[in-house]
Order: sequence, then structure tokens, then C-alpha cells
Amino acid sequence: MHLKFLNPLWLKNAKYMPIGDHNSLEKSGDSTSRLLRLSILLLLGLFCSAGAGLSGYLAGKHVGREEIRHDWLTPPGTVDHSFAYNRPFAEKPTNETEKTWEIMFPRGRGFIENPAVSANPMGVAVFHQLHCLDAIRRSYYAAIDGVEPNHHLAPGHVRHCIDYLRQSLMCTADTNMEPTDPKLGGVTGFGSPRKCRDIIALIKWTDKWRSHNQTMIQ
Repeated sequence: MHLKFLNPLWLKNAKYMPIGDHNSLEKSGDSTSRLLRLSILLLLGLFCSAGAGLSGYLAGKHVGREEIRHDWLTPPGTVDHSFAYNRPFAEKPTNETEKTWEIMFPRGRGFIENPAVSANPMGVAVFHQLHCLDAIRRSYYAAIDGVEPNHHLAPGHVRHCIDYLRQSLMCTADTNMEPTDPKLGGVTGFGSPRKCRDIIALIKWTDKWRSHNQTMIQ
């Protein structure tokens, strides 16, 4: 930019010009005011845009850090596994299906006494959850067959189990990804790789610290 008012030749040739009338001054002042206002508004707009951009950038970094910190999509287990439909677990209660279900329970039915965990007897939640699922299975087949359920399958117990399992599923919030089946328009949950916790090791640990030796699921 050439600053001609610093040039001595320009200073030498500079002349005073006659001042125009009052209206000319007003028009000139109005133009200057409008220009000043526009400049101020432009600067404010630039500052707002810069501020919004900076806020968005910082918020994005914060969200990114939160996602990394919580790591929502990583399942809690480390064991590679794939679900496969195992029909006996879904069949009506028989001597054979009872044996199949009992394999999943340690002696003591999931109740432990371990001073490192608590001074009082405790129950390992997954075995309570399996117990409730078994109760719903039994109640379902009793209803289908028109059989009067025993006291273990009283409506209040079954209602308890339904809501307990609902809250348990929401608490654990399994985030394994299940591919969709275009033919079904949904998912089956079977056949896809996933990460699981080591239930076999947990059964052994719970059996070791069992508070009693009962083995019946109900």
C-alpha cells in the first residue's frame, strides 16, 4: 500500500479545498457512519464465526475424548465366541433338558462366601439371571400345556424375573455387533463373531467359593 501523504511532493502540492454546503456535509457524514456501522457488523460477524468454530472444535475434541474414555462399543469380555442355536435349552422341561440346564450352574447355585468379596454370603448375578430365564421357560410351557405351575412359578415370581432380566440386560448393555439378515429384515444373533466373558472360569470360581452344595436350579 502506497501512503502518498508521506510523500513531500504530495505535501507541497496539497491545497485546501473550499468546504461544501451543509447538505454535502450531512451526506458525507451519513456515508461515513454507514461505512463504520458496516465495518463494525462485519468484524462482529467474523468474531462470532471464529468463536463458534473454536467452540465446535473444542466440543468435538471433548466428545472424542469422552468416546475414547468410555469406549462404548468394546464388549467387556476377551473370549472369542460365536452363538449357535442350541434347541434343548429352549425345549419344555424333561429329564434330559434338566440335565442340560444344570450344567450351567455351579454347586451352590451361584451363592458364595468369599471374605475378599464380602463378609456376608453373596449371589453372582449371572446365575440369578439364568435361574429367572429357566423360571420363564417353565412357566411358558406350563401355560401351553395347561398345567398348573408349582409355587416356584407363581405369577409374582415370573413378573419379578421378567423385570429383573430387563434391567440386567440394560445394565450389561452388550455391544457386540450383529450383522443383519436381508431375508429376515433383522438379526438372529447367531453365527457372528463376538467377545464374551469366560463363563467356564466363572462357574469354576463360583463353585470353589460356594456357600452350600445344593444343585437344583429352582
